Amino acid sequence: MREYGGASGNGLRRQFLLAAACLLAGLFFYLIPTGPQQNIASGIRLTLLRPFVDIRSALSAARSRSREADMLRAQVDSLRAWVANNAPAIEENRRLRVLIGLAPLVERSYRAVGVHRPGNLGSQSTIVLDLGYDQGVHGLSPIITADGLAGRVLEAHPSLSIGMDWSHPDFRASVMSEDGELYGIVGPEPATFGGAERLILTGIPYFDVLADGTLLVTSGRGGVYPRGVPVGRVGGLAEIEEGWHRSYWVYPTVHPASVTHALVGVSEGAGLEGEADLSSLFPPRASPIPDSAGEIGPGSSPASDGSG
Repeated sequence: MREYGGASGNGLRRQFLLAAACLLAGLFFYLIPTGPQQNIASGIRLTLLRPFVDIRSALSAARSRSREADMLRAQVDSLRAWVANNAPAIEENRRLRVLIGLAPLVERSYRAVGVHRPGNLGSQSTIVLDLGYDQGVHGLSPIITADGLAGRVLEAHPSLSIGMDWSHPDFRASVMSEDGELYGIVGPEPATFGGAERLILTGIPYFDVLADGTLLVTSGRGGVYPRGVPVGRVGGLAEIEEGWHRSYWVYPTVHPASVTHALVGVSEGAGLEGEADLSSLFPPRASPIPDSAGEIGPGSSPASDGSG
């Protein structure tokens, strides 16, 4: 009969070797460049983790359907009433545009898509869409909700896509003030990786001042996002570089955790979305700024006008 102590020693040795192998593998994956890391992660999602992603997506979809049935019914009723009231004007507009040779208002189409979260550690800013390149989704497709811009697609696979929301550290968007006077670039707050609660607007000239509450929309520049989609509202001065530029905190109109359904751009090729103007789809409305907007962020100046 094998001694208990010897079996225990062999078990400890195997556990130590397994732990060392896991440590070396983790160190290897940590040190390799970002591109190979994303390729390996995509391969794991599409193979080993695919059943778990499908189960989680099915459960999330079931919960969303049961929770939002009444809300969707009310929206459909409101939309039916709106269409009935505006159908003559829409048809007249279409005929007039044909007569004078104008192009359609939107040069690309959008499809409804379910949005799911992987749920694993380190993927807080990653989303999974249940449409892929078989349905026309590609790596630059924008993701839009009724409240504004949610993010964009990173990778498109045959029947699903991997995307990022605005809190992803690689997210950038060209924006402008609603009146089209000032342009800049927004990105997530760099101090909080994967958990940003606000964006930061850069590139505003030093002598131009944005008031708190100013709505920022996509500018259409860069060929990724269509023009006129709300991104967020200015919520305070973040930084002043004397004589050069100003930076502002921006509170997004879309909360990533609340996104369960969205529209994703589909087309035969990339770049069409930059030519479209969707501002008519987002009527002006008030959007309160959180109380924390009044707080002075890291690197900001006590005076919002730059005089202090």
